[in-house]
Amino acid sequence: MDTDEIIAAIKNRCIELGLTQAQLADRAAISPKTLYSFLSERHDLGWRKLNRIFDSLDLSFTIKPGKGRPTESELAGIFGDDDE
Repeated sequence: MDTDEIIAAIKNRCIELGLTQAQLADRAAISPKTLYSFLSERHDLGWRKLNRIFDSLDLSFTIKPGKGRPTESELAGIFGDDDE
């Protein structure tokens, strides 16, 4: 999940719950300015603040293994054979 997806999830959840940004900031114990800056993609947030926002919205993070790096045969399939 990238930053854009996290911001979209927060905004969508606020709409579902009928919360304003000011109300969310109050629930998450962060300044409205900090929340606005994050949601408008001007500043990043630390883990603790982001976690408080998610807790306030009854959202959770899920950590799972990534796809990993492609193998040589997968790369050959992607880029084709350059020897021809």
